[in-house]
Amino acid sequence: EDGTTKIYKLNIKRLEKVLSNNAYLSSIEIENYPIEFDKVKTSYTIAEVKESHLKLQIATEDSNASYEIYGNSNLTDNDVIVIKVTAEDENVKEYIIYIGKVNKAKSKQSYNFGIFFLTILILSSISLNIVYFLSNKRKKM
Repeated sequence: EDGTTKIYKLNIKRLEKVLSNNAYLSSIEIENYPIEFDKVKTSYTIAEVKESHLKLQIATEDSNASYEIYGNSNLTDNDVIVIKVTAEDENVKEYIIYIGKVNKAKSKQSYNFGIFFLTILILSSISLNIVYFLSNKRKKM
């Protein structure tokens, strides 16, 4: 070697970490209440709950995601449990567990509204017939 020194210039660029947006759960297990979990299905219904809270085992698909559970205490019919999953990049997905007869309660409300509407319609029809009858009777006199 001839003793010359070579100088090399290196440009090092640090890449910023790309945060995951994965807010999916990989499983929801409910003790004593089997459900068919699918990560893209975000709502489930449990017909009848005898406990005051559900024993849930939850796993996120991404280990950097976190979750919080809301509404899992003093359970009665028509309660809702929300599992809020937050991805590393703050993307949020919510899974909902309906307790009891939530769907039946909604259909009962629709049924009650239908009965109410029908009652108003019948009463209006009777009132119009009475007015018509009385106005025709006055004309004949």
